[in-house]
Parts: sequence; C-alpha cells; structure tokens
Amino acid sequence: MKTLMITIMAIASAFATLAATDPVDTNEWIGDPATHSGEWGVADNWSLKRVPNDSDLAFLKFYSDRPNYTVTINGSQKCSQLRIEDKTTAGVRTTTFDGTGTLTLQCSNNCANDFGKRGQVVIDGPTITSEHSCFYLHAPLTVKSGALVIPMSAESSIVFLWNDNAAITVEGGQLSTRYIEYVNATPGRITVNGGSLTVNSSVYPYTSDPVANNCLKVTITGGSAEFGGLNLQRPGDSLTMTGGY
Repeated sequence: MKTLMITIMAIASAFATLAATDPVDTNEWIGDPATHSGEWGVADNWSLKRVPNDSDLAFLKFYSDRPNYTVTINGSQKCSQLRIEDKTTAGVRTTTFDGTGTLTLQCSNNCANDFGKRGQVVIDGPTITSEHSCFYLHAPLTVKSGALVIPMSAESSIVFLWNDNAAITVEGGQLSTRYIEYVNATPGRITVNGGSLTVNSSVYPYTSDPVANNCLKVTITGGSAEFGGLNLQRPGDSLTMTGGY
C-alpha cells in the first residue's frame, strides 16, 4: 500500500546543544582476519576481546587493506555509541549490517553516532535503535530490510544529513525518527522506493538562511512516507513523487 502523509506544523527554531558523553572504553571492530566480516556477538572480533557493553564506543573503521565487510547482528546486542569511519582516501567502502537481531545504543546523554565519514552504511536485516542519540550521516545510508528506529518522544531524535555525500534511501524495512535536519548538503537526498519512512515532526534545514548550497531533494517512488512537516523552501529544494502518488 502506497502512502504519503505530510502535515505542516510549527517547528521549534532551536534545539538544546547535543552533548556527547564519552563512553568509558573504545572497542574497535576487528572481524575475520581475511574478510574483516563476522558476528557482532563474538568476543574475538573486537579489540578488547569482549563484546561491546553499554559503556563502550563501538568503533568500526576502514583501512586501505580492508575490503567492504559485513557485521552480523543476532540476538540482543548493545553499546553506548556507534561510529563508522573510513580512513582511506580512495573509493567508497561499505559496511553492511545483516542478521535478525537488535542493536541498542544506550548512551543516555544525547550522544552523537557517526555513520559514514566517506564510507557508506547498509542495514539489511537487524534493527538498530537508540532512545537518547542522534545520528550524523556523512555518506549514504540504505535500509534494505530491518530498521533504524529512534523513538519519537526523544528531543534528540534527529538524523542529520551532514554534507553533500549524505543520503537516505529506504528500499525496504523501516526508518523512523522525530526529525531529519540537512546541513551543508548540495544536495541532501531522501529516496523512498520501498519499506517505510516516518518523520514524526519535520524535515528542515540547519538554519533559516536561504543558502543555495544547502538543499534537499526528496524522491518517493514506492513504499510509504509520512512527514509531520516538510520544509522545502530553499533554492534547489524539491519533492518528486511518481508511481501513482
């Protein structure tokens, strides 16, 4: 069933500063020596030789000698914060999360989670959720199945499209958040061609200044999309709907 719902509402002009509380430990992903892939819940796949706990920053990095890799999330997993960073300068590498489990980010003080930093992220099976965190996208995020869920009640429930590489594509599964904010995007891109995207409050620019190089292109060709508000008033902003919408 195809659904597009847009309800325009008043949006608060400012948010409290999102403070990041440093986790106690940084636990870096190692994975299989040959493929760099593996199970999240296996202690030997982590630098601290234990599975991340609720006080760990789980740090997933790319290097020039490491290929694209898959992290399998089964059962109930947790960490304080999640950071995915590409340390290479050539090409774009991909971190894929698969499996059928749930990863809960448990930082309780409006912590920031970084996705991308040149690498792209794919969620294909598991659910990643957080009650008190925002997500900074520096590169494309694709939800194929499973979900990225940030509870609607949290004021810090924000997904930032942080630069011109940032994009959200929902091909299946679910992405839900309270806000999506685009920053330095030329343009930021939101594409829904399957699954569901729910933005309970609004999609809006980082500042109200009409800066031409910060714009957003929203394309909906399938699945369902629901927005509490959609602020597309800048030069270059656009909304495209096809397939019977």
